[in-house]
This record gives sequence, C-alpha cells and structure tokens, in this order.
Amino acid sequence: MQLAVLGDIHGNINAFNAVLEDIKNESVNKLLITGDLVGYYYHADQVLNVLKDLDYELVQGNHDYMLSEFYTWDVEMKDAYRKKYGTALECAAKELLGKEQISYLANLPHSKEFVIAGRRILLCHGSPLDRDEYLYPDVAEDVLNRFANGKFDVVIMGHTHYPMIRRCNSTLFLNPGSVGQPRNKRPGASWALLDLENFDVQIRQVTYDIEEVVVEARQNDPEVPYLAEVLMGR
Repeated sequence: MQLAVLGDIHGNINAFNAVLEDIKNESVNKLLITGDLVGYYYHADQVLNVLKDLDYELVQGNHDYMLSEFYTWDVEMKDAYRKKYGTALECAAKELLGKEQISYLANLPHSKEFVIAGRRILLCHGSPLDRDEYLYPDVAEDVLNRFANGKFDVVIMGHTHYPMIRRCNSTLFLNPGSVGQPRNKRPGASWALLDLENFDVQIRQVTYDIEEVVVEARQNDPEVPYLAEVLMGR
C-alpha cells in the first residue's frame, strides 16, 4: 500500500499537475493532502476542479481558513494580507471560486485520523494541536515527544513548506514539503511517497515550468517580489 502525501499547493496549478504526473508513475492508492489549496498563486479554481477526479483525504490549511473568513475582514485586514501574501486569495474569494467551493474549504476538518493497511495515521496542517503551529525539520525532540505518545504510527503535517522525515519513539513524522511554493531553495514541486507495508518514505522533487508562474506573480503582485523569488530558489 502506497500513499502520495502532498500539500501547500497554493493555487499553483502548474506545480500540482506536475506532481500528479509524477504520481502516475507509482502504484499509489490514495492521496493525503495537508491543506492550503489556495493563497499566493492564481489558479485555486483549477486546483479544486482537478481534485474532483482524485481519491484523497484533505484537511484545512490556514490559507483555506482565511479564505473562508475573507468577507468578515475590514479594509485594514485585507490590505495587511495583500501586502504580505499578494492578491491571489482575494481573487479566489471574489472571482474564481463559487459559494459552494468556499463553503467546502470552510468546513474542512483541522485534522483527520484513520487506519490504512493497519497503520494509524494522523493528517493535519500545522501540528496535531494547532493548525498554525510550525514544526520545522530541526524541531526539538521534546516537541515531537508531545505527539509521539503511541497513538499514531504516522503523523503527517505541512505548513512550513520544508520537507521533513523524523522518527520519534515509534512514530514517523512526515512533512512532504510544498507543491506550490517550496522554501528549501530547491526550485520545483515537492511531495512524498509513503510505503505503509515497508514503513518507508521518499521525498520527491519534480520540475515544471516555473517561469510561467514567475511571470504571473510579477504581473499580478509586483509589490510582493517574494512570490516570484521563492519559486526560483532565492
């Protein structure tokens, strides 16, 4: 039994399609997605449309949540978000996504627990306790010990945009990195192949046409140069 683990797609349909093509080369039974389908880049609608045809489990990311809250924000909050993250979330809320799609994202669970092939798995976005908590690859062992209590064989998370494979006691902690915006200075798209039978995991890095997304970012958000630069590994 093999699972494709991915997340932090962030509206980057080019990267998402490249990862899905790579997944086709493996005998994958299901996708586990750590959330953040939206934000940063500009094709959240296409990402959601592609998902319709896939067998997946999905939890809510912080940008998915912020999209659901967008209409409650005042002008100051919207401006602050735009200056930090760009215009993609606003575009998704106002133009790209319908009420049904926004409601779908708003009602996603913060975490999911399930058993696959006898392995107890927890899927979340930030940490098992907090959607917004960052557990970076160098996180202290005592922090992981909070969650390595024997309840789960695998804890899967996203949010940091950095791939991580850590083992603490009998628990595997896995972050597949980011599909849409890796931050480890390796241009491309990151995902993970999890083999439950052998209890083994591989981080996969996929190349795609980054330049097309870079051009979009520079055109749509010239005042947020980070959106383009991070894609190029800067």
